[in-house]
Amino acid sequence: TGEQQLLYYALDAQNTAGLSELVATNGLVVGQPYELPYVDVFDKTNQKFVWIEGDYADWNIGLAQLSSDGDENGYSMAFEPNRADYGFYNLGKWSRAGSEKPVLAFDYYAVPATEPTSLSVLIDTKQNGQADLLATYDFQQATAMEWKHVVLDLSAFKNEPYIIVKFGMVSPQSANPQIPILFDD
Repeated sequence: TGEQQLLYYALDAQNTAGLSELVATNGLVVGQPYELPYVDVFDKTNQKFVWIEGDYADWNIGLAQLSSDGDENGYSMAFEPNRADYGFYNLGKWSRAGSEKPVLAFDYYAVPATEPTSLSVLIDTKQNGQADLLATYDFQQATAMEWKHVVLDLSAFKNEPYIIVKFGMVSPQSANPQIPILFDD
């Protein structure tokens, strides 16, 4: 119960041979799931629980002043590669209780890419590191720079007590030019 938060621990062991290196546990989201409808807009007032994952804590993710709805003051979530070529933007736990046909709707900014660049949507139901891949959008297939609207059916997960939506982003740091990945609403 209560507000959502991410629990994450680092453990070490000590014996007569000495002290081990720290080993991180998997993260675990605790707290009350959000109820539907879940609406998250990317602006400076966002109060929803989210967290990011990746190999390095210094990869660039944040708000970009570019919005799919054309609002001059609107923002989208943006990922730019730094030392890491991939990362995950994770939403908190959602409950779909009472929803007959749950969907996930969002927009992403398609940019033609010459190297493997993609945005994937995964659904985590067990928090065991084994999320289900729902869709992948390959930027090498994009033909123009444009916003694309996506509606994904979540009916396969409606009997789960909760889901966690994970946006997986891949964009090589070595790409020239580097391709930012943006998604909105």
